[in-house]
Amino acid sequence: MSDLPALMTLPETLLSKDGEVDTFSVLENDLIGLYFSAHWCPPCKQFTPFLADAYKDWKADGKKIAIIFVSMDKDIDEFKSYFSEMPWYAIHYNQIESKQYLSQFYKVQGIPNLTVLSKESKLIDDNGRMTVTNNPGGCVETWLKKV
Repeated sequence: MSDLPALMTLPETLLSKDGEVDTFSVLENDLIGLYFSAHWCPPCKQFTPFLADAYKDWKADGKKIAIIFVSMDKDIDEFKSYFSEMPWYAIHYNQIESKQYLSQFYKVQGIPNLTVLSKESKLIDDNGRMTVTNNPGGCVETWLKKV
């Protein structure tokens, strides 16, 4: 594995609803969530809408957080369909090395997994799914205290 901070191993561009965006502009947020998930995963399909609602609230409140979808989908069509339900960014489906690296680096054992980092790649929460589930309105402030 690279000695670079994990976020620096992201591809140069990410997908957004409006097309490609420069990854470094996304990394200017105070918090970065890596959302490991897949269309075929029932717990993922249950958590994604909950996380999407929380994320929309955070953004409406001016919180500087970005979420990046790290797809574990089996094919491009599943990826496209699932990403269409998400209000955040995604690593391109074909960026397999980047997705595998992040999954291994953060020791993702199962999905859905939300790993929350500072913009300097400091690990803030490796169980963000539970944190969001238990306190969707207050978790961003909790994470910011750990930056």
